[in-house]
Amino acid sequence: MVNNTDRATDLCEADVANKALPPHVTLPTHSVDSTDRESQQSYRVGEDVRMFIGTCEPRQLHQSAVKIPGDLSASCGARLLVPYDEYGIFPPKVGRPVLKEGITGAVRIGRFHIGLIPSSPRIREGRRGRARIAVVTIVEEEQQAVREIFGTMNNIVGSPYMVRDAPTGRHFDLVTYQIADRTTNPATRDIGQLIEDLHPDYIIVAGIAGGFDSQGIAAGDVVIGETVVGYEFVKLDQGHIRPRLVAIDHPAKYLRHSIAIPIHQDGLWIDSIPVERPDRHGRPKAHFGMILSGDKLMGDPSSDLQKALIGSFDKALAVDQETYGVATCLFGARAQPDYNPLYLPVRGISDLVGHPENDQMRQQWRPYAAAAAAVFAKHVCDRLLQVPDPRLEEFR
Repeated sequence: MVNNTDRATDLCEADVANKALPPHVTLPTHSVDSTDRESQQSYRVGEDVRMFIGTCEPRQLHQSAVKIPGDLSASCGARLLVPYDEYGIFPPKVGRPVLKEGITGAVRIGRFHIGLIPSSPRIREGRRGRARIAVVTIVEEEQQAVREIFGTMNNIVGSPYMVRDAPTGRHFDLVTYQIADRTTNPATRDIGQLIEDLHPDYIIVAGIAGGFDSQGIAAGDVVIGETVVGYEFVKLDQGHIRPRLVAIDHPAKYLRHSIAIPIHQDGLWIDSIPVERPDRHGRPKAHFGMILSGDKLMGDPSSDLQKALIGSFDKALAVDQETYGVATCLFGARAQPDYNPLYLPVRGISDLVGHPENDQMRQQWRPYAAAAAAVFAKHVCDRLLQVPDPRLEEFR
């Protein structure tokens, strides 16, 4: 196997005997006088292939895939690609190659480095590349808080996506993305665009929401979704409103149980909130539970319709307008066995749904609630980025 420390290793007879790599590689070769004529030439392990490099143009060399025997492809689980400096894989004249994202190691045949890319599971790319994490916001206060806390001040030109460093390639650890409008349908549409563009592994929805004080929720707290329920789909039946459910994605257990709960338990996120609390005292709490989601802005505690729509969900902790759209889109996005996006809603509570001064409370607490959600989401993303991507670790 490829040495994890050196990134490159000399091949020996033991490697071949153990089927760690094939006993030879077959490279397409081109004659010097005519690149139209192509033949196949085999090079044994350890053979100096400098002359081969000298007879090929860079573009042809980069596009030529090294072939390995079919019976060894399964055992190796990888395909070999010829690297070349101009195309950002490996500098061919450097003693040890620089490992790039997507390349899981390197072998050395003579003085020639060859990158190792896993064939399964495949790393999917979208139209604009790939993002490991996408942090999604909706309203301007949320986006401003996320950009300041995450430091995503650089735009991927021609797109709505923001990144921390000036974009130079197609792979990004993290992007932030403000969807175009509120409510369910824009969320469904724009998350679909995000998936088509960048195929993110994780989607974190960071923003504000209304809370239910009957469940011990206070303004400034953060709610992390365990389940999501759309309250708009109902049946009107003899004076009663009866909820109906459709299949959607729910927040990922892995993100909640292995990432968010430990963050809640250590409490370090609280001291990172850069905005002063409106009440100038108290500390926010993190809660885990049901989030209701629909197109209506629940701001009238005296409304019979509001009471009827959400009254059946006595265990709900928060209500928003977009998470149901995200959940619906992700449910439909699972069309390929090698793409498994996970999501987590992180909502800062800006107001209490049943409070008589609901609107005034929302205006007062919005900046703090947005910052609290962004900080918690930042801690989630920081921990995720510390977890090695198994698709890039294979064969290291």
